[in-house]
Amino acid sequence: MRTPVIDDLLTRLRTEVPDCIAAMAVDVRDGALVASRGAEDAAADVVRELFVHTRAVTCAFRSADDADPQEVIMLSAGRAYVCQALKQHPGIVAAAVSAHTANLGMLLAVMRREVAAVEGDA
Repeated sequence: MRTPVIDDLLTRLRTEVPDCIAAMAVDVRDGALVASRGAEDAAADVVRELFVHTRAVTCAFRSADDADPQEVIMLSAGRAYVCQALKQHPGIVAAAVSAHTANLGMLLAVMRREVAAVEGDA
């Protein structure tokens, strides 16, 4: 379910998130990539690994309660991942992938700010 709001959010994340490699929206119900900005191969790898094969993020969002905000932060040897559920788009998660050298506090703060801005919470 690609929308102008999602497209705007991904453009903002790709521009504003520190050391951003890729920004994407994923449907957690089936692991489908809704849209992405940045390194397409990185986005596809993230979706395959986190949302389809291991289902790590999918399970986290499906089992979480209604507490705000719904976020998952993961680190690997070379990347930092921040995923946040979109309130106005149930079942859709925005994800930003950055270099592991990115400041995690800034990464999380920018993600929260940009999601709030496009969802009208800012």
